[in-house]
Amino acid sequence: MPGVAPPGLPSPAALAPGDGPASGSNPAAVSRFAARVALAGPVLARAVPPAIASGRNPVAALYARGTDPLTGATQQVHSAIRACEDAVDAVIDDPDLREAFEYALRQLDLGSRMLAQTQLSAPPDDAALVELNRLPDLTDSPHLREPVATSREPVYGLRSTLSGALSLLAQAVRDLGAAPRRGAAARSVLPQIASLAASARRVERVADVVVAHVLEQRLPSTPQLPGVGGDVELYAFGRAVPYRRASMRARVRFTPGRVEVTTATGRVSVGQDAAIGSLLWVAPGETGALTDAFDPTEQLVPPPEQDELGTIHVLDTAGRSLLSLTVADWASQPTTVVDQALVDGSIADVPLGAARGILALEAIGFTRGATTIGVELRRGLAHPPEAEGSLGRLRPAPDRPAYPRGDGKRPRAQKRRAARRRFWNLDLGPALPGLAPLRAVAPWLLAVAPFVIWPGGGRNVVQLLVLVAALCCLLEPYVSWAVRWVRDQAVPAKARATYRAGSGVFAPRLDLRAGDLVLSSRSGHRTRLPGPTDGDLGIVRIVRLRSTGGTWGFALADARWRWRAVLPAQEWAPNGNLAGLERFAAAVGLELADQDVDPLPRLATETAAPGEAAATRWIGPWPRALVVLGIVASPAALVALVWGPQRSMWLALVELLLTYGGAGVVALLTRWRLRGPARA
Repeated sequence: MPGVAPPGLPSPAALAPGDGPASGSNPAAVSRFAARVALAGPVLARAVPPAIASGRNPVAALYARGTDPLTGATQQVHSAIRACEDAVDAVIDDPDLREAFEYALRQLDLGSRMLAQTQLSAPPDDAALVELNRLPDLTDSPHLREPVATSREPVYGLRSTLSGALSLLAQAVRDLGAAPRRGAAARSVLPQIASLAASARRVERVADVVVAHVLEQRLPSTPQLPGVGGDVELYAFGRAVPYRRASMRARVRFTPGRVEVTTATGRVSVGQDAAIGSLLWVAPGETGALTDAFDPTEQLVPPPEQDELGTIHVLDTAGRSLLSLTVADWASQPTTVVDQALVDGSIADVPLGAARGILALEAIGFTRGATTIGVELRRGLAHPPEAEGSLGRLRPAPDRPAYPRGDGKRPRAQKRRAARRRFWNLDLGPALPGLAPLRAVAPWLLAVAPFVIWPGGGRNVVQLLVLVAALCCLLEPYVSWAVRWVRDQAVPAKARATYRAGSGVFAPRLDLRAGDLVLSSRSGHRTRLPGPTDGDLGIVRIVRLRSTGGTWGFALADARWRWRAVLPAQEWAPNGNLAGLERFAAAVGLELADQDVDPLPRLATETAAPGEAAATRWIGPWPRALVVLGIVASPAALVALVWGPQRSMWLALVELLLTYGGAGVVALLTRWRLRGPARA
């Protein structure tokens, strides 16, 4: 793929002379950046015990990393130490802030040493975890009563949030110091470990926001220009069936004096009745990723970096929130817009806090959106009060169908999560509204239905009703899935150009439709990216990314060489054949370029890679539940197949086909999708 290498980028983290480290060179910050990314865990690991009832519980955050609680707490404290070291370097000319973060460093170091001395006698059992559910819930960023417009703090809520975070950290260290730490029972020391990890995470977020604010203020940065056509549009993070259609339509549109948001529930706008005064970025988000992941309806799958990239509030002139947006919802690949600063040598060395609070907001488009509106983009550590008639937090679309009514309550959700850890699991997934009662009676009905319709050949009214009810129970999971799939279909705009990475049905593809690029991954997720006709954030080139091991990816980059999405080479270029990608670039009018960079450390977490996103997406009802349903129905079905009358025999055959046979078909289809790139 011939092309050119990217020029040096003007970096928003380049410090003014005399204000800190040399411009573009801060190897210590890069080292801490890499270490913190390596310490970052998944949003929600499968190992989280079902006895933990809420994502706001401090213990849940320990298990979310997929490690044991002690290791999770240690990783969190080490990440916070590196964030505070970044903050100490950034606030070198502010003695008060420097003293505060040096104090936090001493407390975190002491906590780290105590964690190293801690040994649990045994992992906590379910009884201990139920008791630990009584721990005070974690709070997301505080909500202040004082509007932003009347606040004199450069970072909104800095004083109260920082002092509160330091007090909680000191208390957590004292509590852990007073607790038994060698061979202690889990229930006697785990609350103190969880509190220390939660306090460290809170201090880490404060440090990141302060670093972003300080470095942004020191810049002689290039002013952001308004949208080329008078507006700037952001597109949503990709989703799969049944909300792929809604996420493709979702967008945020910034115009002079107005913000318009289109979601799955409709279109709203602010600015016409109450003037927009500013935008406010707050990290962490208004609702934490774990809180969303533990929602009993199970509708939301938090995108990567949801907490870290935080929330954007659209404020009125008094500094009250008119609406809020989760930043990660509007990034095609949230980790890519952050991690590019780590691996791309054309961007000056920056701390992780600046990569999130400056570079990511610029790459996604919120900084240019604020300029287009004609207002300032401020930073904060607390959420502002809501304006009268506030629209609250707007999400593009759910990720999965919701569990309805009773199944969407916390006790049922806990039982559901517990059942998924066992083989005997009858959860087929969310039913359509009104059809949930069929799920409740299905095991009992299928176990006896062949015997009920046996006498007399199933000709009386009761037997016919049982026969119809049994068939409905068998068909309902497939009908529910098919109805949602059909609803999600839409007549797409005609593709002007298409690149398919292989020949399989589930092969990833890249299309140009209605001026935008549409990325369809093997996991079933579909993501919309601005095309080359978008003069603000549009993709204008495909960059082949190479390292010592060869080509590892292809970046879809905008005019500023910011990577909007990166496609793994092993998935998107089977056998290293680049001819199809080059033809697509020529048809669309994209430049081709080469760039030598190390691989992104978290690319596998994005939906452009097959990974976990595809592994948890079944093409139909959940196979394990179908198998368990078949086991329940088998005794009566096998007897009816051998000795039963015709109707009883046919019902038995249908039961076996739609349970065991259906599970096999669904598993094979999913396995087919996961088998890897098809050879062209």
